[in-house]
Amino acid sequence: MDKTTHWSIRYWDSIEKSEDPDGCWIWTGSLKNKRHTNEGYGYLTIDEVPEYAHRLALLLDTGTMPAKGLVTRHRCPGRPDSRCCNPAHLSVGTQSENMRDAHDDGALPRTLTPEAVRDIRARYNAGGITQRELGLEYGVAQSAISYAIRGINWAHVA
Repeated sequence: MDKTTHWSIRYWDSIEKSEDPDGCWIWTGSLKNKRHTNEGYGYLTIDEVPEYAHRLALLLDTGTMPAKGLVTRHRCPGRPDSRCCNPAHLSVGTQSENMRDAHDDGALPRTLTPEAVRDIRARYNAGGITQRELGLEYGVAQSAISYAIRGINWAHVA
């Protein structure tokens, strides 16, 4: 059995195709960049080199990997899933395009503004609201609220 056959069998063993013909094909194997149990990008190790599953999906579909300097973009209907390997949901583009996609899809956390930092500090100092509650309200992690309150971030904002 050649190397291509070997890894492609392992690849397909880790794909769960949606019953919906337009649905995502979810990678069920190992994940890289895990923040939580079901988050991250699927990957498969080939010749001791980890390869992202969504890039392998394009290789199997088109016969080529994205050229150097280009990335594989997830364009799933609805909110893209980083574990999706459906070639119909993938496209090749620049990192800038990929980040714009993530922003447009709501996949990136929001960032605070100077006005928001002033409001957060005033409300927190007045009492009656937790950092967690402020984080949920502003769409950022509790740690971002803590850093803003303590001046670790946003030190320049009075």
